[in-house]
Formats: sequence, C-alpha cells, structure tokens
Amino acid sequence: VVIDVVGIGYGVRMPVSEVSVLQKDKSVTVYVSEIIREQSYELYGFVDSKSKVVFERIIKVNGVGARIAIALIGLQGSDALVRAISSGDVGFIVSTPGVGKKLAERICTELRGVFVDSDSIISAGNGLSSSSKEASEALQALGFKSDDASRMLRDVDSTLRVEDQIKLALKEK
Repeated sequence: VVIDVVGIGYGVRMPVSEVSVLQKDKSVTVYVSEIIREQSYELYGFVDSKSKVVFERIIKVNGVGARIAIALIGLQGSDALVRAISSGDVGFIVSTPGVGKKLAERICTELRGVFVDSDSIISAGNGLSSSSKEASEALQALGFKSDDASRMLRDVDSTLRVEDQIKLALKEK
C-alpha cells in the first residue's frame, strides 16, 4: 500500500485482512512499525493498534520474520490469531503459508500468556502499571522469565517504589 503523507508517498506492507478497510482518498490512521536493518528499511502498517502490538510480539519469536507475521495476521485478523495462540491451536497457525508445525508450536509456546485476551492485548508486562512494568523488566534483567516476573508482582502493591516492589516480589518467590 502507498500511503500519502502531505504529498510524500510511503510504501507500507499491510496484512491482507486490513487492506480491505482502506479506501482511496479517505483519511485513515495507520499504525506503523518500522524495521531497520543493515541493508533495508521496511514499514509495516496496521489499521488498529492491537494488530501492531501482535505483530511486534510475534516477530520476536525466533524464526518468525516480518513477512510471516504479516501473513499470520492477514489470515483472519489479529483477534483470531491471538485466540489461536492462547488456545494452542497449532492447526490454525500452520494454515499460513511458510509456517510449519515446529514454528507454529514455538509461536504458541513462547507467546502463550502474553496476550490476555483479544479485547485487551497487553504485551510483556501483562497488564501491570508503569512502575510495575519497570519492576518486571528489572526482574527479567535478573534472569526471571516474563511470565514469572508478572506472577511475582501480581500481589505486590503497584503504588510502591519500584525498588520496594522488586524486594517484595523476590521475598514472595
């Protein structure tokens, strides 16, 4: 898709399921994720922010590139993909061209629990406040997995200072 921004056209790759929403000469907000590599600069666009969040989480899975992530979202939309990942529906994911059974299983395994539900997609912090997200990131830097860090912080008061949240979380472990 070529998006005109004040007279400058940008080539943006979008999932097939979202391109149908676009209409020529109609104003629309497109959430863009940019991927900068040594020899390329690519833009990936989404009609809603949930799809962008799903895309950015999926490309972090080893073996999943941007084109496969776009194809996964384009299959039936980000909501259906999140439901498939949450339920471990490998068959749904394998139906995407370029995705084999091993990769589909890896996607389900690594992303299970990352998306709370299709209406409130929440990335790594699993719905934590901003200070709790910071504490979660600190716990991850100490070697805890994202899910474990979130679980450790679940019963900790999020109004405390980040340092105090980390201390309490470590005591609870």
